[in-house]
Amino acid sequence: MRKLFILVLLSCSHHITNAQLKTTDSLRQLLATEKEDTSRVMLLFNISRAYLYSNPDTSLLIARQGLDLARNISFKKGEMMGLRALGNVSLTQGNYPAALDVYLQSLKIAEELDNTIFIASGLSTLADVYFYSGDIKRSIDYSNKSIAIYRKLKDSIRLSNVMISLGDTYEKSNKLDSALLYTWLGYQMAVAKNLESLIGTGVTNLGNVFFKLGKTDSAMLYYQSAIPTLEQEGNQIGICEASLGIARIYLQRRQPDSSMYYAKNAFAIAQDLGFTDQSL
Repeated sequence: MRKLFILVLLSCSHHITNAQLKTTDSLRQLLATEKEDTSRVMLLFNISRAYLYSNPDTSLLIARQGLDLARNISFKKGEMMGLRALGNVSLTQGNYPAALDVYLQSLKIAEELDNTIFIASGLSTLADVYFYSGDIKRSIDYSNKSIAIYRKLKDSIRLSNVMISLGDTYEKSNKLDSALLYTWLGYQMAVAKNLESLIGTGVTNLGNVFFKLGKTDSAMLYYQSAIPTLEQEGNQIGICEASLGIARIYLQRRQPDSSMYYAKNAFAIAQDLGFTDQSL
């Protein structure tokens, strides 16, 4: 059973759908007819993003093309976004030192341009890199810097996202009181704005926190209530995680048949959607 959990966890990361493939084709058609260089830069970055999880090598190649073009025409915003695109590929591939380097360069340009939104999003992205690199203290620090900017901007949508992410950071590092606080705050903001994609994620993360707190009845309720919202949003990654949470609870309760049922459901999602294996 434990091997099944590990296999599913490795599979539950990112996926590419037929819709994404169609999007890539459409973007390439636009690129073939677009004459304006700045627009071509942005199209290249959009194509790079579409390939990010299905073919990171292609994503990297296209991002570099966009970055080179942006630099050739002195398009600083494009250079900033190109560096972020490179960072996204490195982060996806687990090359955290490379991701950190280009994300920091991108943040520097955002600061030079006084682009507040990109500064805040850059800080939150760096928080992710530091988290995966094992520097939890710095990850939390950068998340808080991002949160402070979004609060000033009164951008509750992005604030909700960073709050939930920070809660996840605290949960993964077993700081459960803080995990519960920030996840709950982010979840409440998502509810207030009716952000269903974040609501499902927030409820699932609350399930994770309560599971670690040993409150499995509450965790089960959160996991079960998350699934309908996640299904409505088509968030298969979230359904996979919630199903795994339910499977763990049933395993802990020594109900192996129910545990296997939910674990198999999660594994089926991973297979059907072609999740890319990621090392955790």
